[in-house]
Amino acid sequence: MGDPQRFSGRSKEVVEIAKSLHQSGVIPLIHGDRGLGKSSLALQLSRIAQGDVELLEDIGRKDLVLTSEQQMITFYVACEDSTKNLKGLLHLLANAVNGLKHELANEKSDSYKLVDKKTKRGLSLKIFKSETTKKYEVSRKERSLSGLSPSETLVALCETLSEAYGQPVLFIIDELDRLKGVKGLASFLKSNAGPMLRFALVGIGETEGQILKDHQSLDRQLVGVNVPIMKRSELIAIVDHTEAYLLERDLEYSFTPSAKSELARLSSGFPWFVHVIGQQALARAQEEGLMTIQKGMIDRAVLDLAEGRMAGQFYSLYQRAVKDSNLREYVIRLFAEWRNQDIPTSEIYPLATKLGVKNPSIYTGHLGKPIYGAVLTKSPIQGRALYRFKDEMFKVYVRIRGSLYQDVDEEVRKAFSNR
Repeated sequence: MGDPQRFSGRSKEVVEIAKSLHQSGVIPLIHGDRGLGKSSLALQLSRIAQGDVELLEDIGRKDLVLTSEQQMITFYVACEDSTKNLKGLLHLLANAVNGLKHELANEKSDSYKLVDKKTKRGLSLKIFKSETTKKYEVSRKERSLSGLSPSETLVALCETLSEAYGQPVLFIIDELDRLKGVKGLASFLKSNAGPMLRFALVGIGETEGQILKDHQSLDRQLVGVNVPIMKRSELIAIVDHTEAYLLERDLEYSFTPSAKSELARLSSGFPWFVHVIGQQALARAQEEGLMTIQKGMIDRAVLDLAEGRMAGQFYSLYQRAVKDSNLREYVIRLFAEWRNQDIPTSEIYPLATKLGVKNPSIYTGHLGKPIYGAVLTKSPIQGRALYRFKDEMFKVYVRIRGSLYQDVDEEVRKAFSNR
């Protein structure tokens, strides 16, 4: 979500990332579960780094707006499965810098994107770069890069770019978790992050250590920005902003208060579900020629989750976990109903037994095996029989979708409410 007008909540986190831009050498690390809006927050970081004032004005922190001298040339780079090591990542970053001499990358087909840079005069980098880019290209050609290592090449390119434009370079590296804690990155960042070369990191993980190996060596530079689940009021605000956005385009769609409340309740703090279910409800309204989304339309949109029309990856994973066993479906749904991350078997197993599952521990074991999707894992907390879902978003998906076997979902909800 790059548009500040459609960005909702996260005021605390926005302030944290904005403050980091005012501190030389500081590296913000945006982390949290999947589906909580980390990439959207990173895109706002990119806009703020380029001098965009809209979001900071909206949250009453105009004091954090960067001056024209502080604004940065910003590259947003998403790691891929093929980016297997530090060398591959450095090549990806260098390719982004080299891409300046071409047309701006198409976001859908390229692995990087140079976000349009706004200056006080309202000119985009694409416009004003005509003269400055010539200077950059001449400097780049004059500077020999032969014989340099990948890290030295990247630093040299960025130095040339900064000299030509007179501004620091900022790399926002998203989906860093795909690199599985790549070796040597912390050392590279420690050696090269400074006033004219900045970095921001984004990845899935509860802690900095799950994303970045040797992060202790960056303790003085690394600033963790944890993205927690959203409050219900923040989820409803997403819908409010969407209504305003559509109204500006003469599309007078609206959600009833009960529809907004139900959408926020089902989403369980994950904005991703608000977007996916809300969009499906809007699509249904358009098909039926309706302008008002009622609660029932939210419920029908949720049914589409179970039919695989949305969230295809979760749909396939659920099918794999349950397979041909209604007893395993009872167990996975009982685990999903527990709202805390760590789920005690002492609470789940008695409920499973009442529902006719004689040996629930067997099915719990199944759900930890790759053949069934390995959706459950033992909690790192010692001393108690605790499990957790590997993916909290999938846990929410299990909870809100319908069951494969008739009445399993209703029986599980009833068992929980009567416990």
